[in-house]
Amino acid sequence: MVNTKKINELIEWYESNTAKEPNFSNWPWLRRDLWGPFMEALGDDEDKIIDFIGNADENTQGHMCSILENLYEKFPTEKMGAFLDDLWETQKKRNELITAQVRAQMALGN
Repeated sequence: MVNTKKINELIEWYESNTAKEPNFSNWPWLRRDLWGPFMEALGDDEDKIIDFIGNADENTQGHMCSILENLYEKFPTEKMGAFLDDLWETQKKRNELITAQVRAQMALGN
C-alpha cells in the first residue's frame, strides 16, 4: 500500500527547506532522509506504485523522478522499465516547456 500521506509530508519538507536554502537539493543526506523514505512510503506492490505515480500531480511525479533508479532496482521488470521510461520522457518535456517559458519571459524583460 502506498503511504500517500508520508509522501506528501516528505515533499512538503523538501520544498520548505529548498525555499529557505537554495543549495538544499545538494544536501548530502538526501538519499537517507528523502529518497529512502520515498521508497519505504511507496511500499512493495509494483502495480500500486505505478498506479500512484501515474495518477499523481506533476509536482509529485517530478519528485518521484529522483528515485527512478531505485524503483527499477527494486522492480527490474519490463512493466516498470517501460513505465519509468515514459515518466522520464514526460518529465523532460515538462522541463523543456518550463525552460522555454522562462526564456520567453526573460526576453520580454519580465
